[in-house]
Amino acid sequence: MLLLFRFLALLPLVLLHAMGKMAGFCVYELRPRYRNRLLSNLQQAEVCEPDKCKKLARHVAGQSGCAVMELPKLWLSSTSGINKFVKQVQGFDQAIANRSEGQGVVFLTPHLGSFELAGQYIGSKIPLTAMYRPPREAKIEPIMRAGRERFYANLAPTNLRGVRMLVRALRSGEAIGLLPDQVPVSGEGVWVPFFGRMAYTMTLAPKLILATEARTVLTWAERLSCGRGYILKFIKLDFESDDEAGLALEINSAMERVIRTLPGQYLWSYNRYKMPRVKETR
Repeated sequence: MLLLFRFLALLPLVLLHAMGKMAGFCVYELRPRYRNRLLSNLQQAEVCEPDKCKKLARHVAGQSGCAVMELPKLWLSSTSGINKFVKQVQGFDQAIANRSEGQGVVFLTPHLGSFELAGQYIGSKIPLTAMYRPPREAKIEPIMRAGRERFYANLAPTNLRGVRMLVRALRSGEAIGLLPDQVPVSGEGVWVPFFGRMAYTMTLAPKLILATEARTVLTWAERLSCGRGYILKFIKLDFESDDEAGLALEINSAMERVIRTLPGQYLWSYNRYKMPRVKETR
């Protein structure tokens, strides 16, 4: 597996994205369940005209393939290699402006564009602790961990120990990274609207924000066409609510606004509206 990843990492980004698009198109055509969920979520969100949703859905499938095929390049590239892919950065300096005063930063990265690159870039600039869930394919885990733990990045497990790591990082004036559009386990979220439909939404980010008074930044990496690289964008969020449910709703609303600007690169195939699984007890 490592040899395969090393070989793929040598290929130019434009070729990896071309391969990813072809794979994505094949999955879209051959897997009805995947195709139907993708179309259903697009139509639910009303981000496309009814007669154009199928075209957008195929584009989304191709971009999802790009997200997979670019991983070897991102996990195995050097710091200079990562920076070479980033063609423009918007708002990062403002996002971390108060770190010298000891204020932590919560980076929220939805499944939009190259969310993997966003974490890599932040971790190459400042100390970052990110919540980590092992992949389904165990063979990939060592490569993933090695790729994500480079630079200043630390990985926090999805348990109480991991939450404590996040709190310590924020109280030390460091940064943490979370994917706010994942469905948490039962008891760790609230039901609030997301694109007009109730979705079980994590309360971990709101709890950390309220407990540490950290600043919150929404970030994503827009994938440019023809393998030209990425544009990284950072937007500071200011909240009006002072409770977990209110903050969760405001975070969802902020993600909606951003996703509507780049609907072709969001992971619409994810079952965002599913019932949460029951947390395992030992």
